[in-house]
Amino acid sequence: MAPIVQTLMWITWLISYPIGKILDKILGEHKFQRYDNDQLKKLVLLHSVKALQEVEDHIPEGINGISEE
Repeated sequence: MAPIVQTLMWITWLISYPIGKILDKILGEHKFQRYDNDQLKKLVLLHSVKALQEVEDHIPEGINGISEE
């Protein structure tokens, strides 16, 4: 890394690290939700145009979804 970037990282670390630790204690650490490939495919399919057309009677006007392309 460039020396300027490393210097800026060290300067901001002195401020951001303690603030981050305090916020973690107060608010709690956040958990990431990750999807595997099968779950991601189902999520995309759920929001695809084809899926929206299957439930046509429940679609508000102006909602298109994701195209198959």
